[in-house]
Amino acid sequence: MEEIKDPYPYKEELIEYVIKKLGFTQEEFDQIMSAPLKTYHDYPTYYSIIKACKKPLKIAAAMHLIPKILFEKYAKD
Repeated sequence: MEEIKDPYPYKEELIEYVIKKLGFTQEEFDQIMSAPLKTYHDYPTYYSIIKACKKPLKIAAAMHLIPKILFEKYAKD
């Protein structure tokens, strides 16, 4: 765990290449990189509805009404 706390060593040329390819200025890139981390919970999704429909999704997947991967990806624990 101590290794994770250390910043990852990188080449400055790589950062400059990425900034150029994305079409950002250095200030825009710095602003994005210093922004707080976000997860999918920070954006509107149907995740809560899918979790609430876990059992019907499992039954529908077992009956081949929906792809099994849909259940495995979104509703399986």
